Amino acid sequence: MKPGNLLLGFFRLDRSNLQRRVFAGISRLARAHPGLRVEQWAEAQLAVPGALQGRHFDGLLIEGAHPVYAALRGHRGPVINFSSFLPESRVPRVVNDQEWAGTIAARYFLSRGFCHFAYCGHPFHHASLLRSRAFRVQLGARGFACAEYSFTTASDEDVAYNSRAERRHLGSWLQRLPAPTALYAFSDRVACVVLECCQDRGIEVPERIALLGTDNDPVLTTQLSPSLSSIDLGSEATGFRAAELLLAWIRTGRRPPPLTTLRNAHIYTRGSTERHAVDHPTVASALDFIAENLARAPDVAAVANAANCSRRTLERLFRQELDRSVHGTVQRLRLERAQKLLCDTTLTLKEIASACGFSCEQHLCTSFRKHLDATPGSLRAQSGATARVRRSA
Repeated sequence: MKPGNLLLGFFRLDRSNLQRRVFAGISRLARAHPGLRVEQWAEAQLAVPGALQGRHFDGLLIEGAHPVYAALRGHRGPVINFSSFLPESRVPRVVNDQEWAGTIAARYFLSRGFCHFAYCGHPFHHASLLRSRAFRVQLGARGFACAEYSFTTASDEDVAYNSRAERRHLGSWLQRLPAPTALYAFSDRVACVVLECCQDRGIEVPERIALLGTDNDPVLTTQLSPSLSSIDLGSEATGFRAAELLLAWIRTGRRPPPLTTLRNAHIYTRGSTERHAVDHPTVASALDFIAENLARAPDVAAVANAANCSRRTLERLFRQELDRSVHGTVQRLRLERAQKLLCDTTLTLKEIASACGFSCEQHLCTSFRKHLDATPGSLRAQSGATARVRRSA
């Protein structure tokens, strides 16, 4: 059967960053299939009883919760849910792997030498619980505990995040955290609330609290200073895969599996985490030298000489403090610097390669594909940067 209308419904009017990214992926699939049409409906349109009656569509994609399922009562056509809000779904679901986000957040902070950790989440969102659990499991495996704060005054996110009482409690909790603490926030919205509370209380970010959000919202990550480091979940790929499975279901009649999880997350380092929590003076000196000389791509011998120790000693100390080799640390910092320049500047790939110690654009692209499973162009597009990548002469 050839599909007529692939209908994307239940979109709120605010068009959140997640929804925009998911819809971009759905649109990308639609462009690859001539004749396939995608429509959007606001959730309010479906509040009317019988809203789906008389409307022709071959399949439905939803960001569904309990009220949405009520609107679907009696509907028997193909439906796929891309929401992570609830632990269960009555229809097949395609979602980002929320536990993977928590896992890479923990590994990211551990690689930067932190010993104190915290998580700030929302108790009414299942994805927050999954990210928190994975974050704590990874830290626990290394013998570290994790302080945790949950917004509890209201089930509505806007009320919870902005009430005076909640912000007062959050601010007091932040002040009690030991310095330095690596704090992972459930979302960029939560991270911005944390950052504002830190500023109100005179808590330096990233010096006292290194802050990492989730969603890589191009507005929220840059609205405050310092700019916010964030995990991009790769929601465009989620939208593409959800639409792909829905289209296959329409054409073959075969229902997809109940749950499909995708691991497309990348961390974008910005000002809120630009520090290493390392007390050992030799390692700290080596890290300072690496950061100041990234454009020269320093080798292990040069770093050891700057830190005034042997290569063998430096490697042992890096493994001990950062659980990473010296070369691996240099590579990671170069990639982080390149990601930051991709997101926050209009530099060409050639200019970014030069600034980060890559021999040429191709070397930069190869490193991104090898270590991040992405291209510089795709990461710049995912970051929401408005500047186009200019081709180098």
